[in-house]
Amino acid sequence: MVKPGKIYGIGVGPGDPELLTIKARRILKEVPLLLVPRSRRDKDSLALSIVEEFLREDLERVDLLLPMTRDRDELKKHWERAARQVLEKLQEGKDGAFITLGDPATYSTFPYLQRHLWELDREVEVEMIPGVSAINDMASRVGCPLAEGEESLVITTPPKTPGDLEEILDRFENLVIMKAGRSTGEITSLLESKGLEGRAFFASRIGFADGFYTRDLSELKDKTFDYLSTFIIKFGLHKG
Repeated sequence: MVKPGKIYGIGVGPGDPELLTIKARRILKEVPLLLVPRSRRDKDSLALSIVEEFLREDLERVDLLLPMTRDRDELKKHWERAARQVLEKLQEGKDGAFITLGDPATYSTFPYLQRHLWELDREVEVEMIPGVSAINDMASRVGCPLAEGEESLVITTPPKTPGDLEEILDRFENLVIMKAGRSTGEITSLLESKGLEGRAFFASRIGFADGFYTRDLSELKDKTFDYLSTFIIKFGLHKG
């Protein structure tokens, strides 16, 4: 009987291939199977573009269609299908690497795959390989600490209402808002109304060739950004 393979959830970092960890590079050279999530069949994988130069030549690649939709039933259908695809390969005795942007434990797609795999077979061996998050890359580029001393730090996706964001402002010193592309205008307007626009940094697609970052929020007006967009807001600076 063939021993089932192991699956690695590998964080490939925010975009710059030089930020890929040594451990991630080693595993990508060792595994015979690469699992590539795709939001559309006709769209290139950003995660794949980061790791291509580190892959072995005889690597088998399996594309997993995981569309970006808020339809829970549609998502469940695709995750279940992806899990079956992966499990079939693992049962052939092949170790596989699932690549994901940033860190696999931070707003990543990998935990969804892990859960659906374990629903099919709880004995599947899983290991997550940490990656550099866009948050860390962004903070380094703008020269801004995420938090200091005993300051609090909140990492979230865009709050559902302006009131939710105001509540966070009143309670914590530092705020990171990830996946902020669709909410850029709303967040910027609220910060301006509070006189806090000078305390925020914004970045989109940081680490990629078309990456953009600024601390001048006026540069965001009338522009659209994709979900790979992040705010770092230093609320603590106004609390003295």
